Amino acid sequence: MNRVILSLKNINKTYGKEQVLHNISFDIERGEICGLIGENGAGKTTLMRILLGLIRADKGEIESVSQHKIGSIIESPALYPNLTGRQHLQYYKTRFGLKTDITKMLELVHLPEPSWDRKVKNYSLGMKQRLSIAIALLDNPELIILDEPVNGLDPQGISDLRKMILNLRDQLGVTFLISSHILSELEFITDKYIIMKKGKILNVMSSKELANDLSEKIFLKTSCNQILKMFLEEEGIDHFEQGDYLVVTEKERLMAILEYSIGSNLVIQDIYIKKERFEDYYLRNII
Repeated sequence: MNRVILSLKNINKTYGKEQVLHNISFDIERGEICGLIGENGAGKTTLMRILLGLIRADKGEIESVSQHKIGSIIESPALYPNLTGRQHLQYYKTRFGLKTDITKMLELVHLPEPSWDRKVKNYSLGMKQRLSIAIALLDNPELIILDEPVNGLDPQGISDLRKMILNLRDQLGVTFLISSHILSELEFITDKYIIMKKGKILNVMSSKELANDLSEKIFLKTSCNQILKMFLEEEGIDHFEQGDYLVVTEKERLMAILEYSIGSNLVIQDIYIKKERFEDYYLRNII
């Protein structure tokens, strides 16, 4: 069975004389949690609005969308402050002629029961996010699109949202496309990363591929990094510079590096081994 539920091919979008999306192509498979990564202005929200039919692409193809229901939260949750949580779900259920069990939806997103009949103007941002996702779930979508869902949430709210997304994927098989610039939070839940910059796809990689790139590395600071850098280049040892440190990606070459440093009278001022952070990887490779 074909696992692809959304396929984009060469999506382009221009506003006036500015092209904001350039030949965007990628696939999303059933049950994946996909992170759409990019700095502000990368084109993430424009792309999501095209996927939802809110605006039209100038060129390109989107396949499989018509066969699959999509729920979404784009930008900030659109809620009515004087309606209760339960009333929101009842309103959308009636408006679209759905038969969904409202209580089940509220329980699925773990919205505290005492808040169900409380006006939304008294909700925290985290509770509003839960209610918005419950609304997005009303029509039993196979794909939910979330645009910057952790914006404004405190650490507990971010953790709760992360757990809820994983539970919805595991319990209901819901697929997620999530945009964010808070990379550390996506790192815990994402199966696939789609990395954008200035309206272009720079890379599509699985979480396993990213984990390999984020393997442990040697961080070295010596009395003369330039001399050591020349040695690394001559020996073909993969490395890069990060601040005052040389970062070596091949741990097994540590002894050769130490022997050369001692033989060249280089003072090793600091040395340690650690796994590179997602944020540092992103800044080094993308920005």
